[in-house]
Amino acid sequence: MKVARLGGDEFGLLISTAALGRDVVEFCEDVSQRVGQPVRIGDAAVSPGCSCGVAMSGEADRDAGGLFDHADRALYFSKEHRRGTVTLYAKEHDELIQVERALEAALQAAAWPAEFDLHYQPIVDLASNTVVLVEGLARWTSPRLGPVPPSRFVPVAERCGLIHGLTLLLLDKALTDIRELPPEIGLSFNLSSHDLTSSDAVSEIIAAIRRSGVAPGRLTFELTETALLADLDAASRSISLLRSLGVRVALDDFGTGYSSLGYVHRLGLDKIKIDRSFVANVDTPIGEGIVKTILHLCENLGLECIAEGVETAEQRASLQAFGCRLIQGDLIGKPVPMRQLSAETGAAAPSPPAAVADAAQAA
Repeated sequence: MKVARLGGDEFGLLISTAALGRDVVEFCEDVSQRVGQPVRIGDAAVSPGCSCGVAMSGEADRDAGGLFDHADRALYFSKEHRRGTVTLYAKEHDELIQVERALEAALQAAAWPAEFDLHYQPIVDLASNTVVLVEGLARWTSPRLGPVPPSRFVPVAERCGLIHGLTLLLLDKALTDIRELPPEIGLSFNLSSHDLTSSDAVSEIIAAIRRSGVAPGRLTFELTETALLADLDAASRSISLLRSLGVRVALDDFGTGYSSLGYVHRLGLDKIKIDRSFVANVDTPIGEGIVKTILHLCENLGLECIAEGVETAEQRASLQAFGCRLIQGDLIGKPVPMRQLSAETGAAAPSPPAAVADAAQAA
């Protein structure tokens, strides 16, 4: 067996199945499990992840380049669709990669301002039964591919280095749209790990907020645990900068990742969002226990807590009984364009900011 580092955190193994004496996929699964064992660094426990792609030499006609390409495609499939598992190369993986490449080409050629937009989903305070926040959710309608969900185009944008431009475009749109709602209604907006770990991107985000005239206190940036752990030090610096401006920060999908109390306390977060998977099972003993635990955590740390993915009246009643005040989901309202949301809330569009009015008068 030969092992080589291919670059970054990627390694290649050249294995002789005859010498190995066991099934190669089982062997790679064993390697993956061993690499994934928690490692203690000081007071913290780090849980590495390991995804594997396997190709057999017969499938590539013993051509080294073909063998490598097939293993790489299998690895890509594991990372994108079954993270943390071992994938044995199959012809279908070529077809999936072709689809991904078509998506990448369409994204790079897209007329961004025309093709990208946002829909907004309300977040309601159960105590007053009023909308207190709206979350801006990216939408892409490609003339070549039709509607493409964020779960597909955001990872591609990150991989291609396009995410910063896309974030700024959508943030500018969101900051314009939010002026159609009363000032007591805030805006929640998602940032990727690439935005959070780039000082230039954070500076441009802050500049966009200042340029918009929207009060920073109306804004909440949602971050995932994956985004935070990509570079915890950089994330901490970025969060400090944003919060010093008056912006609030929420941890999205809480409970689905590492959920370390250490970084929740260290990063100075303002809100935690309970993942929809826990809300969906809130009527079960385990689901109820998890939701109550998160609510107690937020209460002890002085954080606001938002339950997302609320779809039934029973879920709403349970959450309210447990003391959850802020909820979001299709039961409350599905994501819609700002014009529709503004009409539903009965909000009239206010006058444009002074800087915009002055510019229009000068023109």
